[in-house]
Amino acid sequence: MNPTIAISRRSLLAAVSAAALLGACAKAQAPSAPATPQVSVVTVHRTAVPLTIELPGRTNAYLVAQVRARVDGIVLKRDYKEGTDVRAGQRLYKIDPAPYIASRDSAQATLEKAQANVAAPACTYAPSVTCDRPARPLIGDTTSV
Repeated sequence: MNPTIAISRRSLLAAVSAAALLGACAKAQAPSAPATPQVSVVTVHRTAVPLTIELPGRTNAYLVAQVRARVDGIVLKRDYKEGTDVRAGQRLYKIDPAPYIASRDSAQATLEKAQANVAAPACTYAPSVTCDRPARPLIGDTTSV
């Protein structure tokens, strides 16, 4: 080890130790007086304040209206929007009319057949009634032959 480097290390160590000792012996400064805090003044007035409280929760409707078609059939179109108000008499659904038309036509054919059956005996047994076909004689009636 080089003697000059060893001396300089020793002297550096001595200088640092002396500075630390002298710094510790110095008088501590007296604490300064605290600064005056900034404050504000408010004048109190009596007023009504609404009381509001927010609480978590769930709600359920107390009245639920279910919208359903009153007739059977295939729904072709819904004419109202979910959640909107509807008026009395307003059309809500368009239902396939084919089964109802077929039922009406069948009932009309049954009526016409029944009316034809009612008119047939009058033509058959009463020659005085005007008919599209000739009258048939009554069984056992020999006068009209």
